[in-house]
Amino acid sequence: MTVSGTRTGDGCRRLKQEQGQAIDKGPGVPLSLEDGQRLMGDYVRRYNEVRLHSAIGYVTPADKLASRDLAISAARSLHVVHLLATVCGDLGGR
Repeated sequence: MTVSGTRTGDGCRRLKQEQGQAIDKGPGVPLSLEDGQRLMGDYVRRYNEVRLHSAIGYVTPADKLASRDLAISAARSLHVVHLLATVCGDLGGR
């Protein structure tokens, strides 16, 4: 059976590869207990303080917990309005 000119198995394999590339691989392989603790600490810090989460409005959990999410959203909106005014102002003068 073919799907888009390829065998079905090839498509499934390619999909699995793409999904694997999109998934956050996690903290890595520790070489010792201390290394494992460091790797997990780094991963948890990244997850909570760096990575933006779509379910909570594209802010970090740390920002949400500290009630900074509304200020971040307002700043983003203000930036977009300023950007649009700049672009539209430039276009209106032509």
